[in-house]
Amino acid sequence: RGDLPAAEEALLRAHAMGQDPEPALSLLRLAQGKVSEANASIRRALDGPAKQPSWGPPPNSDLARLALLPAQVQIALVAGDRDTASKAVEELETLATRIPIVAIRAASAAARGALQLADGEASAATGSLGEALQLWTELDAPYDAARARILLAEAFAAHRDAERARMEAQAARDAFEKLGATLDLRHADELLAAAQDSPNGRPTAAGGKRAVKTFMFTDIVDSTRYAELLGDDSWQELIRWHDQTLRSIVAEHGGQEIKTIGDGFFLAFDDVDLAIDAAIAIQRRLVDHRRTQGFALTVRIGIHRAEANRAGLDFSGTGVNAAARIGASASGAEIVVSSDTLAASRRTFREEGRRTVELKGISMPVEIVSIGWR
Repeated sequence: RGDLPAAEEALLRAHAMGQDPEPALSLLRLAQGKVSEANASIRRALDGPAKQPSWGPPPNSDLARLALLPAQVQIALVAGDRDTASKAVEELETLATRIPIVAIRAASAAARGALQLADGEASAATGSLGEALQLWTELDAPYDAARARILLAEAFAAHRDAERARMEAQAARDAFEKLGATLDLRHADELLAAAQDSPNGRPTAAGGKRAVKTFMFTDIVDSTRYAELLGDDSWQELIRWHDQTLRSIVAEHGGQEIKTIGDGFFLAFDDVDLAIDAAIAIQRRLVDHRRTQGFALTVRIGIHRAEANRAGLDFSGTGVNAAARIGASASGAEIVVSSDTLAASRRTFREEGRRTVELKGISMPVEIVSIGWR
């Protein structure tokens, strides 16, 4: 019901009494935005389950793993760990084939659909998630059915079927409201707001609200040249790693992915310091990959805090345009932050220089600061 501190207290109390708090504890960490902790927690539960009370399934049994695998898929996808999610989906599908229980089939179909949606296979995802919805409905499992509807709404939106997306999101919202599922209800409201008055399923500015956010734009330097040199298959594999890595780091720092733009991301953070920390973590992760693998993409990053129009999940306005232009002014492997944004930081970051830039569409020059991260 959205009371995360109370949920944590209850789960820790259950653990102290000798009961296994998984997968609820891992999902709680995910809801708290602690993606790395959630990922590590669910891995520990699957690799070496805690002792179960006598009434529970034996450790390492199929039934014990069945309770954990759907959570691992959900957490791994948020963390950008596609390989782990894919392996968990494969194991679920194997168990669903071997154990003829409808609930297992439903969980398997839902996990498969979530993975397909993350991979951009919207059409396939609608089929898998539709199957999951039907099975959960037959089992009279309203919460699981509503969760399937939310993913189905996202799949229909990605497939440019705005009407079906709105229908599924509204049905999910109604169910979450009846169940008192506060966090899920909030997600459903965001999806509905994004689709409001939008014929193609994308957010519009109509009815939007103003919000102050720290915006980040990332961009791969020389992406066209690298794509030609590497070939389509190798380039797509590299892009997949890049996207998973950045999404994981952004999630760990409490950021929100607004959309992808070309080969980069448009991101939003509530906190200036977390945005800069995320940018530094991205650059260091790329350097580590270059050191261990011999090659990594070069990414430029720009950060700017501003007020913007908010419509559903999207942001627009002069502040967003300025953030995008600031990002474009960065050199390869550079992090630049507008000086006004850096002044709002609670900490001191190492500066490597300041310069004033003229931004297209912005009347006044803007001072930007290059942040040291090496």
